[in-house]
Amino acid sequence: MSIGVRPHKAVKYIQLAYLTGILPIKKEKTQSALNNFDEFTMLSASNLAPYIGFTEAEVKKLSEKYQQDFAEVKRWYDGYLLKDYQVYNPRAVVSVMLRGEFRSYWSETASYDVIVPLINMNYDGLKTAVIEMLSGAEVKVNVAAFLLIYT
Repeated sequence: MSIGVRPHKAVKYIQLAYLTGILPIKKEKTQSALNNFDEFTMLSASNLAPYIGFTEAEVKKLSEKYQQDFAEVKRWYDGYLLKDYQVYNPRAVVSVMLRGEFRSYWSETASYDVIVPLINMNYDGLKTAVIEMLSGAEVKVNVAAFLLIYT
């Protein structure tokens, strides 16, 4: 005897979806299945800024709980300034809290093969900026300029 499962009716509309990724989703024509959505990015995080990663206050609390030196955590994983929030990468913070080892956890999340061609294009001085940062220099970068690559 087999037990049958009735399939659910197809949902015509998605009320809310949360997608993450590195490359932006291109908004398609109004007839597309994916249209009429709001996009929040690191360049335009709006009121979602404190939810994109751990805030500095959260990292301080985690540092106390896991007995890590917050100054060292900040030095390694300073994060991004989104709106008025210093936001830290959750993967890096959780990894250092659990392992107690400071290292580049970011590099374990994806292959460099995808970004190397973009860096080598040296669009708006990107390659030069990366080389300067690797040598320890602080470089101001207009990240909005790089949106032109994908449009």
